[in-house]
Amino acid sequence: TAARQQMMRAENRIVDLKCGGAPWPSSSRPGLVLEMDTAVELGHPAEGSFSILLWTADESLVLPDRLSLAGPDLPSARGRRLPYVKVVLLLVAGFNEDNCYQRHRELSLLHHRMVLDGFMVRAAALYQQEWSRVSRDALDRGYDFSSLARSLSRLYNRKPYVRAVEVMVSTSVSLEPEGFGPIGQQVIARITAMNRMHEEMEFNCTDCEYSDVCRNVAALRNMHAARKAGPGGSSTVTDSYKEF
Repeated sequence: TAARQQMMRAENRIVDLKCGGAPWPSSSRPGLVLEMDTAVELGHPAEGSFSILLWTADESLVLPDRLSLAGPDLPSARGRRLPYVKVVLLLVAGFNEDNCYQRHRELSLLHHRMVLDGFMVRAAALYQQEWSRVSRDALDRGYDFSSLARSLSRLYNRKPYVRAVEVMVSTSVSLEPEGFGPIGQQVIARITAMNRMHEEMEFNCTDCEYSDVCRNVAALRNMHAARKAGPGGSSTVTDSYKEF
């Protein structure tokens, strides 16, 4: 994937999430990490951030139970403010033109329900950006990116249609979050086209600014055909859901 190629521009360390360790404890309510209690700040606007969730049905694109980490891990970053890139890759199954939109929404909302003890997302107002704080207490108790990755894996694996989870994280100053921008733009275009397809009853492809996106992504072509056919209609379901 393009995200993996971008990550490989910096030296990576690989962590097998099945070997030792556990997900980080959840909190019953959103935590507040004050500046005076902050050990590490991730994705401050001055440093930059990029956060994205990608899913595919292509087994060759996801390395299950793996964390790729570029840059310093949290224990060695105490007292620092770092750029932050987080890419979550999901291997999914059973997606088709009838359930794709709903399942995408479920996965997109799921992350906001994960509240970890001592970890606060301070701001995520801008799409595909995440500004976070890690408390001194959490760091003293061993919080690191392996803990985060295991928590993300546990979260998404609860969905029966998720087959595997891979996480990629970078805090490397040599891997600028802005470099992931084109990936984010492609994803936004596909999601916007899919949203429009479900929100509008009429399909005027000639005037739609996303018609090129639909023509070039087989999954969207299938969804478009099914929506136009209406209830009782049919369209061909293929492996095209590998493309998101």
